[in-house]
Amino acid sequence: MNNYYNELSQLSILEQEINRFATSLQNKKAGCFIHRFEELLNVLPNEFRNQVNFRNKIQDYIKKSNYEKDVKDYVLQVFLSFFEPIEIKVPNSLKNVVEENESYNKAMIEGYLNFEKAMIEHHKEISYTSPPETDKPDEVTKELHNHIFKGNAFEVFEKYHNNKSLAENSRTDLNLLFQLFKNDNLFVETVELKHYIQWLNKTYGYGLTELKKVDINSRPNIQRTNDYKEYKRTTLK
Repeated sequence: MNNYYNELSQLSILEQEINRFATSLQNKKAGCFIHRFEELLNVLPNEFRNQVNFRNKIQDYIKKSNYEKDVKDYVLQVFLSFFEPIEIKVPNSLKNVVEENESYNKAMIEGYLNFEKAMIEHHKEISYTSPPETDKPDEVTKELHNHIFKGNAFEVFEKYHNNKSLAENSRTDLNLLFQLFKNDNLFVETVELKHYIQWLNKTYGYGLTELKKVDINSRPNIQRTNDYKEYKRTTLK
């Protein structure tokens, strides 16, 4: 019975996001709906991801909707791309709005990075112009959480976490960061996922019990990975 209600809940959530996505496309309005739909698919529990019947219900819902044919075809392609490797072909009627959407999201990322660079330059100017201090007290050492992170790798995590305003429900980002830090050998060797979750809960007041592995190479995660690489490049000593 619980599985039945869980499936109904997942179907309802996906159908709502499909409607937002399709309406945005049909009205030729750029925005965040493409990535919201992709984000939802990216965290779809495996019990539904691997269930052919569930997938068929979503396909039927898209096909039977009242949206324009090009809109339905494109939404269906995006949906299926999360289950099998297919080349997504954007219909000519939607190319402008899809390109605008990509520009919209790219501009948001660039805005974060430009703000970060501006803050760095601002602090540099302050440090260059500040008069020398006498009887300077001992400097407070920044907490780098070196029982979890190597060197100053925590600062990379902190920038990503703060710039993207991560929260307890940002499970895709949090698990992606774990995988990237692990792959780049930035965690202390003994740190496992359970230690990472315990640290997140203690440091940020989260109540996480698990984080499911995500596909680093999926389309919405490619941009996240690029952001992480940029923060790492400008931070690690």
